[in-house]
Amino acid sequence: MCFTVTVRGVPVSGFAHPTLPIIVATQHVKPMQWGLIPSWIKDEAAAADIASKTLNARSETVFEKPSFRKAIVSRRALVEVDGFIEWRHEGRTTQPYRVQSVDHGPLTLGCIWEPWTHPVTGEVVPSFSILTTAANALLQFVHNRKQRMPVVIPLRDHVEWLTTDDRGRMEQLMSPLPDGALEAVPVARNLIEPVGEAVR
Repeated sequence: MCFTVTVRGVPVSGFAHPTLPIIVATQHVKPMQWGLIPSWIKDEAAAADIASKTLNARSETVFEKPSFRKAIVSRRALVEVDGFIEWRHEGRTTQPYRVQSVDHGPLTLGCIWEPWTHPVTGEVVPSFSILTTAANALLQFVHNRKQRMPVVIPLRDHVEWLTTDDRGRMEQLMSPLPDGALEAVPVARNLIEPVGEAVR
């Protein structure tokens, strides 16, 4: 799962449906709402309801789910973040960790997106979901209940991710990031201040 990311050091919750800059093609960035609204949704209430359920899209089922199957084929995207927050369950308590690149550079997460047209105003609302995949070893430790992580697309694969029409290659690119590329820092409940040493 991935419900909170950090952008320029600030935690951003998907549940607030923020607008973030999304890379949809080489050198092309569009502002989009987090929480994908399929184009076939008929009214504003239904749009708000489904957006709360589509912050993430599971890579294993994305080609079959009605909300996602068109977008994965033709509307893949990337969102650049500093890192993301996951929670480790330790008995009856939980500890948030900020997961980031070991070199502290940006991470680009694989996304899919859809344009939805408001039936009354005619406004086109582009919206996105962050893809998730099985956890690598680090995220198995950090996200020890769900054992999921966002799909991270390395720089070398950006163009291919945005342009390929080969389903097999898309599925390969949605694999867990190899071990050793990320570190996890325990942080305070404000999700900013470190409270311990990084785990790798």
